[in-house]
Amino acid sequence: MNEKLRALLDLFDLLEPSYTGIPSDERLLSLGYARPIKRLPDGRICAIMPMASIDVLAIDINPWGHNDCYYYLHACDAAAKALDAWDGQHEPEGWFRHPPSGRRRRNGDPAQEYYQP
Repeated sequence: MNEKLRALLDLFDLLEPSYTGIPSDERLLSLGYARPIKRLPDGRICAIMPMASIDVLAIDINPWGHNDCYYYLHACDAAAKALDAWDGQHEPEGWFRHPPSGRRRRNGDPAQEYYQP
C-alpha cells in the first residue's frame, strides 16, 4: 500500500485493518475479537468473538463487522479449533448455528441439520 495513503488512514483511523489489507492482532483484539486470528488463502480475515454463552467464528471481518459467522459452544475451544483446521473452503466443522441462513445443527452434527430462523 502507498505509504502516504497508509499514513492518511492511520491519521483519521476510519478504517479497520482488515479493510486495508493489513490485519493487526492488536486492533482486532481492541474491537472485541479474540485469537486465533487467521487470514484465509482468499484474503478473508477470521477471528473468534467471545459472547456470553457462545463463541462466534467471525468470517470476512471488515470495517462494519463481519460478513458471515458460525456459532459454537464455549466448551473445549470448539470455535478456535474449527478456525485452525478450516482452509476457507466449504464450511467450518462443529458449529451449531449459522445465523445468516437460519440453519442449526444439533450437537454440531451435519446429519442433524434443520432450519429455524
